Amino acid sequence: MPITFENDNDVIVYAFKKIISYARENQYIFLAQSIWWIASIIGLQQGLIIHIDNLTNRSNVTPAAVLKAESVV
Repeated sequence: MPITFENDNDVIVYAFKKIISYARENQYIFLAQSIWWIASIIGLQQGLIIHIDNLTNRSNVTPAAVLKAESVV
């Protein structure tokens, strides 16, 4: 399944998201900080901030809330 991007910045942000997720799972702090530093220098930090906010919002959903929402439907 091919992945399409609207512009070149989206490709870079996508790669950074994957690296940040990997670094987070394996607790590679230096790697994650390096990616944030590079993103801030090239002006793509906002895309990573949105991604982290989305991860946080998804993790705040409790299994009970999911089950309740499924039972309503």
